Amino acid sequence: MALLEAGGTIVTVVCDGVGSSPRADEASAAAIETASAALARGLSHEEAFELAGRAVTKLATSLDDAPACTYIAAVVTRDGGVTLGWAGDTRAYLLPAGTMLTEDDAVETGEITAWLGADAEDAGPHVRTLPGNARPAPDLQRRPVALPGRLRLPHGGDPAGAGPRDAAPRAGLRRPGQRDDRLDPPRRSAWVTSPLSR
Repeated sequence: MALLEAGGTIVTVVCDGVGSSPRADEASAAAIETASAALARGLSHEEAFELAGRAVTKLATSLDDAPACTYIAAVVTRDGGVTLGWAGDTRAYLLPAGTMLTEDDAVETGEITAWLGADAEDAGPHVRTLPGNARPAPDLQRRPVALPGRLRLPHGGDPAGAGPRDAAPRAGLRRPGQRDDRLDPPRRSAWVTSPLSR
């Protein structure tokens, strides 16, 4: 996972390798490095996703040897606004309520329907916005969120969205006026303190 700050904007990207694909860890690493750099430069979620997809696709030697990964990225702006971009079943939660902010790209039996890789369909990411210091966006009216809160993007090996704060490794970030120095490696979940308001 990548967790960085650029010009007051916080960027985090989490990718999980698709277990049925070869060299899935390489796919995750390539997507994370590419997307986090793009988002830190101010590119949109769609642009970062496209660049990450190209990076993963370059790893393939054929459609039978195509590394793949799921994807989620979050950008937190100075005013506490959050934008999310994702594909697959890697999720984002708003704590402490445990509200899931994403929707899985998966069928009822669990197989995912969207991912990054040479064998993936040509589709863009889902994008969702939680504005800071503003009314909830229309697409969130059907899914109320308790504000303020902490944004969590768990790694695939740490899927619980609303467990106790100390139950899993995490990465903390400080926003103005909020302090959290408890950083525990290895970083398998991204925790972002975001002063979201109604």
